[in-house]
Amino acid sequence: MEIHVAVNILLDYSNDFTRWTSARLLNREAKCIVDAKKYKKECYGRSTFLRTEWCSICDKPNPKAMWQRYDEVGRTSFITHCPTWFCRVSALHSMIAHCRVNERVLLRVPWKQNTQVVIPRSDGSKSYGHCKVNSLVVRTNGYYVETKWHEDDGQTSVKLIPLTYYCAKIEPKIMSI
Repeated sequence: MEIHVAVNILLDYSNDFTRWTSARLLNREAKCIVDAKKYKKECYGRSTFLRTEWCSICDKPNPKAMWQRYDEVGRTSFITHCPTWFCRVSALHSMIAHCRVNERVLLRVPWKQNTQVVIPRSDGSKSYGHCKVNSLVVRTNGYYVETKWHEDDGQTSVKLIPLTYYCAKIEPKIMSI
């Protein structure tokens, strides 16, 4: 049986996400066929005016709509989508694209286990705060960790610190589909 036929049988006769993953895992040629599908990648997440029973990908009502949640772009965003493989994969593509537009990359594996970090200050002192471990900020000269701490006066401060400060010689595993 030709590989195109096998992939089409897996994808066209079932909308289940596990069929999509099975089709991708058959072999390299099948993965290329599945990845070449025309996914909708421009549906960025929203944090307000969410239509809870509406698929943002196929623009159809669906009472079983799922929510793709991510908070890497400064606010918590959601992409509502159908449980079908096409809409689910399109939501993942859109989430990754939204982060890239905001100069961020999502990581397949967190670069650190917990969010507590020591933050070097410009005056030589150190503060203790928290950071995002599932994403990094991309600049021309490398990857940066977004850190946040609370000042004594109650203000919240944010600072980008090079990833190399925390992890020497690490190449982050970036999420892609």
